[in-house]
Amino acid sequence: MRAAMSFGLLLVTGSVMAAGWPDPAVPDGTNSAETASHLIFNGLDMRTRVFQSTQSADAIVDYYRRMWPGKAIVDATPTTRIVGHRDGDYYVTIQVSGLGSGSKGTIGIVHLPDNAVVPVLGRGIPHPDNTVVSNDIVYPDDATPARTLAMSNGLSVQQNISYFRDHLLANGWKTAQPTPCAADAQACVVDYENGATHLALAVTRRGPASEIVVNVMGDGAVP
Repeated sequence: MRAAMSFGLLLVTGSVMAAGWPDPAVPDGTNSAETASHLIFNGLDMRTRVFQSTQSADAIVDYYRRMWPGKAIVDATPTTRIVGHRDGDYYVTIQVSGLGSGSKGTIGIVHLPDNAVVPVLGRGIPHPDNTVVSNDIVYPDDATPARTLAMSNGLSVQQNISYFRDHLLANGWKTAQPTPCAADAQACVVDYENGATHLALAVTRRGPASEIVVNVMGDGAVP
């Protein structure tokens, strides 16, 4: 949904981060590109990079094991190897998977919170009761601030569309899409505007639940 999260960026060997944030090196034959210099993922400040390497996933994991001897936590899923390491007030996560004879992956750096305050996901964005907000990602420092929320509930596509329409229109938003979605639609995308702020709402029915993605761009994106 956001071009800034794609790999279509200038590739560099490593990336320079502001003072205070760790800057983990990458092994020979590896190119990395910053995808977000600052985002807030479910209440946590974070930076992300993507990389591609001529080295295998196993070699990447071994590289970081040697970099952080005795302090690396290694885990795996069926398709991905994961290396984690705490660096002071930050936690670094390397996720890597195979790509041909080489590998690809992401480097995530999270600033660990000083307290146990639990963020309220979805704050400021209306959503029906019994809706689960799984992700709330804010890009506060982008030229155009942006926020993306992922939610799910048991309502139909049309029930969700109607709920958001009623609540958004009551709060000064205007629909930018004159043609409504069909009553029996299994997927629907609707755009709204409020001054210079844009909101895109996408609802898709998957089995017994509806998946909802809200993308807000503009000054009102940051809660």
